[in-house]
Amino acid sequence: MQIITYDEEEILMKYNIFNCKIFTAFSAAIITFYSSVHFLPCKNSNVFAKENNLYVGYSNISESYSTVQSAVDAAERINPSSESERIIIHIAPGTYREQINVNTPYISFVNDTPSQEVLLTWYYGIGYKYYSVGSSRNYNASAAASKSSKAEPIKRWGYAVGLSSKANNFRAENITFENSFNRYVTDEEIADGVEIAGSQSITFERKKGSDVKSKAATERAAAISIESANCEFYDCEFLGSQDTLYTGGSQGYFKNCFIQGNTDYIFGTGKYIFDNCELNFGGYSSNSVGGYITANRGNGGYLFYNCEITANSTLTVNPGYFGRPWGDADVAFVNTKLQSEDIIKPVGWCSMSGREPEDADYKEYNTTVNGNPVNTSARTANTVKYSENGLTPKDYFGSWVPFYYNYTPSDKPNEEYNKSYILDAGNIETGTYSSPIKINDVFTITASEEKTVSITAENIVSDDNKHNLNGLIRLGGGGSPKYRSIQINAPKKGRLNIYMMSSNTENPRTVNLLDDYGNVISSIENVTGSSLKKYEFSISSSGTYYITSSSSGLNVGCIDFQTDSTQITGDINSDDVIDCFDLTALRYRSVNTHVQSKNNEISADLNNDGFTDSSDLIIMQDYIIRKID
Repeated sequence: MQIITYDEEEILMKYNIFNCKIFTAFSAAIITFYSSVHFLPCKNSNVFAKENNLYVGYSNISESYSTVQSAVDAAERINPSSESERIIIHIAPGTYREQINVNTPYISFVNDTPSQEVLLTWYYGIGYKYYSVGSSRNYNASAAASKSSKAEPIKRWGYAVGLSSKANNFRAENITFENSFNRYVTDEEIADGVEIAGSQSITFERKKGSDVKSKAATERAAAISIESANCEFYDCEFLGSQDTLYTGGSQGYFKNCFIQGNTDYIFGTGKYIFDNCELNFGGYSSNSVGGYITANRGNGGYLFYNCEITANSTLTVNPGYFGRPWGDADVAFVNTKLQSEDIIKPVGWCSMSGREPEDADYKEYNTTVNGNPVNTSARTANTVKYSENGLTPKDYFGSWVPFYYNYTPSDKPNEEYNKSYILDAGNIETGTYSSPIKINDVFTITASEEKTVSITAENIVSDDNKHNLNGLIRLGGGGSPKYRSIQINAPKKGRLNIYMMSSNTENPRTVNLLDDYGNVISSIENVTGSSLKKYEFSISSSGTYYITSSSSGLNVGCIDFQTDSTQITGDINSDDVIDCFDLTALRYRSVNTHVQSKNNEISADLNNDGFTDSSDLIIMQDYIIRKID
């Protein structure tokens, strides 16, 4: 077992813990106890273990899945049943053309690199049949492979992502959900044998290059179908034309989202809040008509709060409507900003299938354009309100407080999940070194008077053609923590990707990963000298490690240390250990209501109530006392 010692008084003073009345007595007791006992609390506690992270599309993570659905299936096997067991599926930037079905609660889709798009897209639409549609009327891999028959997707017109009634408490962050049906025709759709099904009055033939953005081609095709409760979306995009976003669960929350479509592009039932979202009329390439933002059927109603209504500048957009009643509609637009006053027709609302807007529960308050009130004199009777009383998100939430309601993401969220530290020999001054060379906070090259290390200028390409390197670290022989090694001060667990080669083309080397005491943790054998190849070591926790050759010369071109995104609840300072540092840091967090990152925020909320307060402090205190060795 690892033994950790602390300067207790320094720690307590650093975080001003003496000023906290709750911990005054506890601090004195624990200082006395620390003076005779050194400890490491158990990291495998069910309360604090937060290892449920899955990855999709990450080339540098060996356990990464190639499709989102395969990660979702893995999450289903884990079977989370509470917030503390939430599965976070980290999806690397890229396009994922697959139909995704989620049937498991407490799952999150997260894009750790918001500056790059994660696009979840599919091409099914109503009125057409495909080889890949199985008996469930969803995508079926066996049917896709056999191509023995074709079927029409029925449920929600072949959605790209479907959240079943079992997928409660789903979350998504920085994800784009798209149905490409009315946007473009893909090669995959053509290969899937797309053909008019004959069940609808549809005559438009889909071919590669067909103008599917025309009004004549437009049909129902959902980007997402939601039948789950308490789902949430933050900074996401939803792209389609008719019936883009279906709501069928009891309630949900959208924050800072972009939703595009033309006809009934937000439709369904349930209580859903759209907070600070952009609602965009996508328009048509030809035969443009006015569209409808909503087609609601009641059962809670839609609230659009502080939203903006815009029009796509690349296609033709005619004035449209806030919505039309699909049933007992209940829709409110509060503090809405219009791109132009004529983007919404003067009447505001429209009829549908014999239902008149006067019979619906439609509400509008404080609609503006360029900061000025919009003329609402021609609006449907009794829809314009003179107060937002009863029309705020909190009025709609009830007892539920969405996770994203008060959420502030990290300024650099990617660094929180997969931060990379680089050692590149080409950036080091050439020469022979007889003392350590500190490269950055993570990497140091060790050397001594007797056993030197050389840096040489080179022009060499790695065997995977990913790196054009301008130098080599020539360790010169077997090493130890004191010489001829590369020291890694790992801030947390992760992976070392090393481009290296033997100094002799005929004699391969064995390369060791050492701990701080010089013990071999793991080894890579048969490192050849023909070319710079990529090798990988796993770092299991924060600490100091060394890369050495077991005996003879080793040349290193570059090293990339990629931190792991795994987060342990209770590990406030992200050092992969739950200890008194975390106790004091938690006290500081609760008093100052400040946190460094999203991960720290998650770690600090020990009881998963959405807040960091004295309740979390008590949990941590009890945990520390119980786990002292």
